Amino acid sequence: FGMNRGDIDQTHRDWQQSGLRLPSVINTSNLATVRRADIRHLTGSLSMTTMQLIDDSIRVALQL
Repeated sequence: FGMNRGDIDQTHRDWQQSGLRLPSVINTSNLATVRRADIRHLTGSLSMTTMQLIDDSIRVALQL
């Protein structure tokens, strides 16, 4: 992962078990909130290691 962006595609270590059908991008420099009630279904999931990297990038983006 870079500081602001991470690609989740066939070359990423989480791709096989993620459940994602298409390559995806995580951009922590452009954050948005979504109400839980507006989420209809989950597309996939990432490992705890990758989620920690994402959390760290969000902290940097928010200057926490």
